[in-house]
Amino acid sequence: MHLSQKSRELCKDVEEKERKILEEQTYKERGLNQQNKSLNDKLECLNCKLSALYTEKLGIEKDLENIELKREEEKKIRDENEEKLRTENKEILSNVESLQLELAHVISKAKDLSVEFEHKEHCFTNTISDVCHKLSLLHRNMRPLSSDLRSFTFPASQSACKKSLAELTEISELVSRAGNEILSEVVRLRRDARKRPDFMSTLRSNSDASIASEEVKMLRTKLTDKDNELQHLQKTMNEWKDSTTQRLAKKFQEELNLQVERKISQQRNDQLRQMLNGAKAPDPPTYQHKPPNPTNGTSTVKLLCHLQGRVKQLRTENDLLRSSSFISELTDHRNHEG
Repeated sequence: MHLSQKSRELCKDVEEKERKILEEQTYKERGLNQQNKSLNDKLECLNCKLSALYTEKLGIEKDLENIELKREEEKKIRDENEEKLRTENKEILSNVESLQLELAHVISKAKDLSVEFEHKEHCFTNTISDVCHKLSLLHRNMRPLSSDLRSFTFPASQSACKKSLAELTEISELVSRAGNEILSEVVRLRRDARKRPDFMSTLRSNSDASIASEEVKMLRTKLTDKDNELQHLQKTMNEWKDSTTQRLAKKFQEELNLQVERKISQQRNDQLRQMLNGAKAPDPPTYQHKPPNPTNGTSTVKLLCHLQGRVKQLRTENDLLRSSSFISELTDHRNHEG
């Protein structure tokens, strides 16, 4: 009995141990299940995150591909632009060299034109001096009646064209004034000639034929001198007018053309400097010489034409006076003496 009781106690102990072991195993299994569930939840969460990260990775890879494509396109465009800029730079440098050569040629031509202008100005001034000299000789040959006319001083060969033209205008006015005085003298002689019939009648009534004849001879001599003087004046004026008009017209045209060329050259130089965008180059010299004013030459020619017309009028009146009044009186006087 004693063994049976020990067996039961042992069985009971074994059962109790088994129960405890089972409970422990159950508890451990429950804990493991909870850990497994927790791990599964974490694994599922990690899988979701991994899927999101994978999707994000795909987006990033796609963005990287797009960035790489854009970078390649930008590099290609940059290379093309650099090549284009190099080509344009070469063309600009070539154009700058060409423009610099052209500018140097224009500057050289401007200097040559300046020298030529100074030479032509000198020749033109000498021509005006010669014309003034001829006009002065003509003025002295006309023997003006007034004695208060001042002496004319010729411009120096190196004087400016403006001064020469002023002197030319002055001597032309002197010649015109002398012509007017000759016209006044002829008018006075004509007025005296109209009074001659009364004087001749008085001479006839007083039988003073010798005095009348001497007076007629003196008047005829005076008229002949005036006629010769007018003929010489007209001849000289015609010759001088033809030569001087052509020469002055040619000189004025040359000076005007030179002025136009200088303006065109200056405008072209300004355009070249603007195109060079600040390129260093010596500026063409500016000259202070001014071309003669064509108005002075035109007024001089008009004055000479007017003077020539007056000379013709003087000669016509002189011829009429000589052919009508004095010849008529001389014929009557000779008939009376006969």
